[in-house]
Amino acid sequence: MPLLALSLELDANHLDHSVNWALSSTSMSAIDFVTAPEQGREEVWEDSKWGDDNGEMPPAVETVPKKKKKKKNNKSKVKKITGFEENYTDAPMTPAEYAEEMENIYNPSRTFAERIEACIQRYRAKRKFDSHRKDLFDKYLSLGGIETGPKMFGGGLDAKAADSMDAQEIVIMTATDYVGKDKSSLEMSGQQNSEWVVDFEAVAKGYFSHKIPTYFDITDPKEIKLCTSVVRNFLNYVLHHNVCPEYNDQVYAARAICDLAENQLSAVVAVSHKLQGDFNKACSTLFGGHYRDLYVEDQELVKEMGLIVGMSDENARKIVHTGLAAMGTLEQCQQAKTEGLKVTREENIGFEVTEILRADEDTRNFFKSIFGGEIKCLGTLRGRQWTNPDWLEEDESEGEEEGAIKCLDEYEFWVEEDALEHLVVGMKVEVAARYLNCGFWYFDIIFNVHCSFFTYLENERMSSYKEYTGIDETDSQKDIGFDEGEAELEEGISA
Repeated sequence: MPLLALSLELDANHLDHSVNWALSSTSMSAIDFVTAPEQGREEVWEDSKWGDDNGEMPPAVETVPKKKKKKKNNKSKVKKITGFEENYTDAPMTPAEYAEEMENIYNPSRTFAERIEACIQRYRAKRKFDSHRKDLFDKYLSLGGIETGPKMFGGGLDAKAADSMDAQEIVIMTATDYVGKDKSSLEMSGQQNSEWVVDFEAVAKGYFSHKIPTYFDITDPKEIKLCTSVVRNFLNYVLHHNVCPEYNDQVYAARAICDLAENQLSAVVAVSHKLQGDFNKACSTLFGGHYRDLYVEDQELVKEMGLIVGMSDENARKIVHTGLAAMGTLEQCQQAKTEGLKVTREENIGFEVTEILRADEDTRNFFKSIFGGEIKCLGTLRGRQWTNPDWLEEDESEGEEEGAIKCLDEYEFWVEEDALEHLVVGMKVEVAARYLNCGFWYFDIIFNVHCSFFTYLENERMSSYKEYTGIDETDSQKDIGFDEGEAELEEGISA
């Protein structure tokens, strides 16, 4: 009987193992089984008999190599284009698309309200908004006088109606952005023929200087970049599709505000943190201001907890005296020495930055020569009186009005240079200020810092306005069971 050899292939995890079988024509005196070299083991089985009781060999079993499993490709799928990518540009239009837009959709014969409404609807359909971008864009449109959300009493779009409409009609019927009837006749900014005017630049200023700091986190540079990119993307779409060529200058100006906002919102955050500074904080500590009782002796605990605290009286006195000696006049220093320092006036004021004066070389050398240079060098900040239009006027009695101290037209403050380097002429600042008897102001509390282009739009006051539906209040009360007596009682309570 010829020698029969059977080679067995193992799976991919044991390719280094091998088994050699040898069967003789009569009997097998020995079978050597050698394990893989790395296991370092050799066994010998001797004088073994193979076969059944009759000495017949069992049939050979055919083995099939195990197929290797294909590894799954873990590479992430290619992300779909959203239209908000950094270098994204709208694809060039075909001649047919251009003709359709110029002859029908954005034809100059249509009113601006009709064109901008169609533009917003088509723009939203061509972009993939996540929830955050949608919130940003909705607030921008709302500030610009665009109604966002389903039309009231518009009903839904059923399948039968959709079958008889083209794509453009379906977009219009399912749109959530539209221009209200009260804005059907819009005029360019500066003309008085309408209650509403078209002003892309003013809306951009109001959005970035007031709306964004109020509702979103501008301490995160990524958030600022996202806010500006959404508006810039929309304005680029308006220009690309030539939606309103008569307002292109405004659109370009609004786009420039996006760039300006990206820089100034970051500066606003830096100024808000640094403007108080050691000098003004020291004054507040010494003269019974906001920082008076905030000092904590355990400075290790302060660092560990990240607390915002004041300073010791000793350190505050050292900083104030050094600052007065460096920045004050000879008369101010003599008065402080003979009469002492005390607060003579307190005001909550707003001012617009008009001048930023950095320290000269002599002043810098003076600060370096005192206390080992540990006290920060001061510069000068000047501003003129400014009132935030968003402030609500407080009701005052006649006596209070007569006794009230009028705000000054101009102010001057001494501020550390690391804060001055972030300030921009035109920025608006709201503070609680105090005036000392020797003749200088200091910040007790910093309330708000605003961009140089700060704009408060009256549109803000209309954000919660709901259009009158024409339902008579008396009829609605009767419908739900109010009788005349209950209606009078309800009226009296509301009054």
